[in-house]
Amino acid sequence: MKRFFFIQFLIIFYSLPSFSQQENTPEDFVNTGLAKYLAENFEGAINDFSRAIKLKSDYADAYYQRALVKQELQDFQGAIEDYSKTIEYRPNDVDAYYYRANVKVELKDYVGAIYDFTMAIGIKPKEPEPYLQRGNMKLLTKDSKGACTDWAIAAGLGNTDAKNAIKKNCK
Repeated sequence: MKRFFFIQFLIIFYSLPSFSQQENTPEDFVNTGLAKYLAENFEGAINDFSRAIKLKSDYADAYYQRALVKQELQDFQGAIEDYSKTIEYRPNDVDAYYYRANVKVELKDYVGAIYDFTMAIGIKPKEPEPYLQRGNMKLLTKDSKGACTDWAIAAGLGNTDAKNAIKKNCK
C-alpha cells in the first residue's frame, strides 16, 4: 500500500508544471518516465523517454530506460535498437550488452547473443552471469566444449547454476 502511494506521489510530482518559466529538461522526462514505468504506465513511460531523446539525441540513459520498457512489452526489435543506441553513446555499458543479449535469445539469435555476452565479459570479467548465459548459448549452437569452459569460469566465480550445468552436460 505504501508503494502505491509513493508511486502516485511520484507521478503527481513529476507531472506538475514547473513553477519557473523553464522548459522541461531531458532529465525531467526520464524522471517522469521512470515514475510512469513504476506505475506500470508503459506507453506513458516510452513517450517520456522519447521526449527526452528528442531534446537530447545522445542521451544514453533515456535509450536504455526505453529499451527496458520495450523489452518488457516484447517489442524486441525496438529494444535491440535502443540498447544499440545506448551502447553507441556509452560503449562500456555492461548492462546494455547483457540485456541486448537476452533480447537476442528471445529472437533465437544465439550467435548474436554470444557476441553480446562476450562484450559484457570483456567489460566486467569477474561477473559470473554472462559466462553462464554464454555457456548456455554455446550449448545451443553445438559448442559443448566452449559451454563447459564458460560454465567452469562462472562456477569458479560462485555461480551455482553453472555448477549444475557442468554436472549435467560436461563429462
